[in-house]
Amino acid sequence: MKKSKRKTRDRSQFERECAQLDPQFEQAVAEGLTEDIHDWPMGGTVSKKRRKQRPKKVITDVVETQCLVLVDEYGTERANLSCFGGDGGSGGHVVVHLNDDRGRPRMSLQVDREGNPGICLFTSGNSPAVTVAVNGDRGVGISIADLDGKPCIEIGKPARGADPRGDAANIRVWDVHGRRSWAALE
Repeated sequence: MKKSKRKTRDRSQFERECAQLDPQFEQAVAEGLTEDIHDWPMGGTVSKKRRKQRPKKVITDVVETQCLVLVDEYGTERANLSCFGGDGGSGGHVVVHLNDDRGRPRMSLQVDREGNPGICLFTSGNSPAVTVAVNGDRGVGISIADLDGKPCIEIGKPARGADPRGDAANIRVWDVHGRRSWAALE
């Protein structure tokens, strides 16, 4: 049985060979690699010594913008915070959109220029599926639609004097053809 002898190379020869395989190696050597030659890479990523460092505190007091867009590693818009439609100091419509990995809106949080909040959940086909809204002039409502965006159920409470039929809470249900099939008033 033959024992294989491991050839040992001097450190400088090994450094030159690695530098030929990985152009970043030479820079990494200058910055400090692990001292154990067996941990050195051969043409792959360079592992540097880890130095203990204090975590950096990054503080930004104010960031002012009308739109902030977050993208994923592929450049697809995943979130959007925007304020638009102000009339010279009268405020604007504030919206937060959360998108899927294809950039399609899936959820929206918004406050309109009058201060009325709303939440909308979208189907994969960009149709509103569930909407919750508070409108000071019109009332409060929840609506549910099918995957094609056709209304299925609405539950609402109109604001005082907003509905000619009265101020009672109501529930409306639609059939599969989009016709109102049932309604109830308080």
